[in-house]
Amino acid sequence: DGSASAPVPAEAVDLRRLQTLLGELGYEPGPADGKMGRKTERAISDFQSKEGLPVDGRPTPDLLAALEARAEDPAASVRAPVERSEVSGTPAPTVRVGRLALTGDPVLRFRDDLVTPQVKVDSVFKELEVRNLDIGNAGGRTDLSCRADVNEFTHLELKGWVAGLGETADLEIELKVENLELPTYSPYVALLGGVNVESGQLDTLASAKAEKGVLQGEIELEFDDLAFQPLTPEDAERLSATVGVPVETAVDLLQDSDGHIALKLPVSGPLSQPQVDVSSAVNKAIGGALKKVFPPTMVASMLTGIAKGAGPRFEPIEFAPGSAELSESGKRYADSLVKLLSELPKLALKVCGRSTVQDFEQLTGQKG
Repeated sequence: DGSASAPVPAEAVDLRRLQTLLGELGYEPGPADGKMGRKTERAISDFQSKEGLPVDGRPTPDLLAALEARAEDPAASVRAPVERSEVSGTPAPTVRVGRLALTGDPVLRFRDDLVTPQVKVDSVFKELEVRNLDIGNAGGRTDLSCRADVNEFTHLELKGWVAGLGETADLEIELKVENLELPTYSPYVALLGGVNVESGQLDTLASAKAEKGVLQGEIELEFDDLAFQPLTPEDAERLSATVGVPVETAVDLLQDSDGHIALKLPVSGPLSQPQVDVSSAVNKAIGGALKKVFPPTMVASMLTGIAKGAGPRFEPIEFAPGSAELSESGKRYADSLVKLLSELPKLALKVCGRSTVQDFEQLTGQKG
C-alpha cells in the first residue's frame, strides 16, 4: 500500500541460519541459538557497515539474503545497484562520514617556493569539524565549522552547511577573517591582479546563501594602512576599469584620517559564476564619504565625473567680477572643501584660476 513497514521481528527470520552465516563470515555473533542478543546485533551492524548497507543492527529477510549471497560468492556485491557515472559508466563513489574532527591543535605548514618572495603560512586549527558527509546522498546536508589562527596574528572562522552538489546546491556559509597581513600574500596578488601590496591589514566578514544554485550574499571588507603599487601602467588601467574610477583616486576618497577603508560588496548570480559588484560598491562608499560634507544634490553632481571614469567633479567657486573677495556662499563652499581634505588626508585637489570677460571689463573699464 506504499506505507512504511514496521521493523521485522526476529521470530520472522531464521535467526539460527543468520547467526550461522555471520559466524562463517567471521563476524562473531555468539552461539547460533536463535536468540537475539547484543553480540548478534553487533555482528549484524558490523556486516552492514562493511558491506555499505544501512546500519540498524536488525535481522531482516533482506539481511539474510545478503548473507546468503556473500556466503555463496565472496566476490559478489550484496548491495542494491548503485548509480553509474554518466561519463565512464563506473560506479559513482560513495563516502559517508558521520563526524570528522581534528583535535589537539594540529598545525598545517604551507610553503610556496614557486613565487618570489616565498610565501609561508602556518595555520593552527582550534576547531575543524565536518558532520553528516554523504557523497552518495545528493540532497543530504553536510555541516562544517573551522576556527584557526594563521601566522599567529590572523584569526579565521568558517561555519555553515551545504546540501547537494554541483551547480544546484543549497548552502549557507559565513566566513570571518581578522587581521590578515596582506603583504604576506602579495606574490599572489601580483600574479592575479598585477599589484604589489606594500602594507595593509584586512578584516572581512562574508556571508552567502544559495537556493538551487542561485547565490545571494555580501562581503564586508575593512582595510587598514593599505598601500600598493600597480606593476605596470596597463595593470593600473585594468584595475581602474574594474573599480570604476582611477584606483589611486578611489583609495584617496575612501581612506579616512585613520587610514581605514570600509566596503560592502554584494554577491549574486549562479554558484558556477558568482558576480561581485565592485564598481557600484566603491561609488556608493565614495558617495557616503562626500555626503558627510556636502548636501546630496551637490554630491550627485560630483559623482558625474566618477561615472565617466574620472575623479569627482567639484563646482567652481565664483568671485564677483574684478574682485578677489569670496562671497558668503563661496566661503561656505571653501570651508566644506577644507573639511573634506581634513577627513580624507590622502585626497589632493587641483585648483585652477580662470578669468572671464566680466573680470576684464570690470578691471579695465573697457568692453570685451
